[in-house]
Amino acid sequence: GAGSVVKALVAAGANVNTPTETGAYAMHLAAASGSAEAVTALVGAKADPNALETQWGQTPLMFAATANRPETITALL
Repeated sequence: GAGSVVKALVAAGANVNTPTETGAYAMHLAAASGSAEAVTALVGAKADPNALETQWGQTPLMFAATANRPETITALL
């Protein structure tokens, strides 16, 4: 969820649309972290802000809302 780390990984060529073993994506984790900078960096790298994680079918916005992260909610909207 650290924006600077996300930017470095994107610059190094990380695939921002690869799911984790649990079926969540980087965008879900950034949204839950509360880092609007990380969310914005992922959107800029073409990460899907509407990706569905596989266990419950939740979007990054749902992760942000559940974690009460107003900055990332705003960034996703």
